[in-house]
Amino acid sequence: MKIYSSYDDHIFFIDFNNFLREYKDKNFSFFNTSVEDGDKHISKLFKNYNYNGEHVFIHLGYEPHVPEETDPTLLNLLFKKDIDLDKVYVITSNYNYKDSHLKHIHFEYYEYAMQQIVFKNGNFKRWDISLDVDVVNKRHDKKFLCLNGFPHNHRKDITKFFINNNLIEQSSYSYKDKDIHLVYDKKFDKIYHNNNTIEENRILAYDTSCNLLLDEEFSYENSVYIITESCFNNDPQMMAITEKTYKAMLLKMPFIIIGQPGSLKFLKSLGYKTFNHMWSEQYDDITDPLTRMNKIKELILNLSKVDLKTIISDNYDTLEYNYRKLLSRRPEKPLLDTLWRLP
Repeated sequence: MKIYSSYDDHIFFIDFNNFLREYKDKNFSFFNTSVEDGDKHISKLFKNYNYNGEHVFIHLGYEPHVPEETDPTLLNLLFKKDIDLDKVYVITSNYNYKDSHLKHIHFEYYEYAMQQIVFKNGNFKRWDISLDVDVVNKRHDKKFLCLNGFPHNHRKDITKFFINNNLIEQSSYSYKDKDIHLVYDKKFDKIYHNNNTIEENRILAYDTSCNLLLDEEFSYENSVYIITESCFNNDPQMMAITEKTYKAMLLKMPFIIIGQPGSLKFLKSLGYKTFNHMWSEQYDDITDPLTRMNKIKELILNLSKVDLKTIISDNYDTLEYNYRKLLSRRPEKPLLDTLWRLP
């Protein structure tokens, strides 16, 4: 086994040297990399890579991709190195990654990563905390929790909706771009205001913004998690769930996903429960992004006018179920089974 990584272990969630340690005697090369980020691009790893007939695993789980984006880049590099395509596997977190010229393995990477917070088995590199929310002690001080990292258009859209409808006072909210700056709590204010350079500010905000924090207080204080996922479009080939959604499972919070159509359906296929017995989840069936967003806004506005504490308190069993389901699943199994079968 030989691992080539475009990332420092402490930046992302899994230390693959530790994760793959039981397979160190197997003959394969493992690339933990990107086809999108110029600084982390797989081509940089391939420059000094010498192929010796081993199996090749290319992990692209950090980023949501479809084959039409990844295949041209990967096939070009593989052909240049005269690599046997039958020995190549692309590891993706996109459940709908289909019609590729390369074999692929679906690894629900962020689901596995969130498990490690509880298991503390040494693979997890971002948060070192104990997390087991006592749902009986939820205070429900505010109705909504919405934490935003990079200011994608759909995140700005929902943020403006919260502002224009006076929902910020009912919410714990974070968002920052050149026009809008909302901070979840003053204890995080230093993240956005310091005397460093612009580049240092960017890195600091990326590494420690509220979107990348995880605290039981999020759950005790807030009723519903408004999850602004990384992807929000109508591409039927894209179904990628990130840590943002699985954090809600860990926090034992009900949630609304501003993400791909069918996201709730996908989660239910994994064995999780959603909340159509508590409110309408019709938005999940709507393909058109604008119509889907408007349906979500309508739902949030309706929920802002009802007693969420009572509704959620009557359904704590669903929150506990999702937490237990998260800890019991084995999203890494397809990948590890493939490695186990190698000579």
